[in-house]
Amino acid sequence: MKNNVVKEIDHAIKDLWMHEIRFEYDHYYLLKEDTLKNALYHHLRNRLDPLLTKNHLRIYTEFTDGPLQGSGRRADIAIVEIDEACDAKYLKDFVKEVVCIIEIKYKSDYTSGANHIRSDFSKLEYYIKKLKINCQYYMISLFEADDEQIPWLEETEIQRWAEGKVTELNASYNKNGEMKFYKCSHNQR
Repeated sequence: MKNNVVKEIDHAIKDLWMHEIRFEYDHYYLLKEDTLKNALYHHLRNRLDPLLTKNHLRIYTEFTDGPLQGSGRRADIAIVEIDEACDAKYLKDFVKEVVCIIEIKYKSDYTSGANHIRSDFSKLEYYIKKLKINCQYYMISLFEADDEQIPWLEETEIQRWAEGKVTELNASYNKNGEMKFYKCSHNQR
């Protein structure tokens, strides 16, 4: 995929997180992980529709096809390039390239929330190291707890597998009880 297209998608995801998703959280539109996923999908489609159409890109939720097929794993959201000239029978066979994968966690349970968020980082590491999917990755976590663990990834993890590939988009309460939204770009964009 062309670098300028990936750059535009990257910018849109980060901007939506800091503005539209933050607005929706602040105005009580988000409840649990599925509404967060739906809101992100909605805003991505609205913002990127001309870019998606022009470059044969599609946004899929609960993505299990292409390079994930048979892995037993499912990406919350994937942006993929499709081959519209493909003569396959099934839409899943039209996937040509994965452009980005987004994992989402929304947790309000402080006791187990951190462990659940960490488990999705393991999924990203699996996609990068085992499946060798060469794309951009986003870990979105909305954690309704006081948390000083921003960024979630430790420096050794960044160097070992996340550098140049992963962006963390996090939200949690600060010491003053305010929900803060953060961008931690390990993808050098």
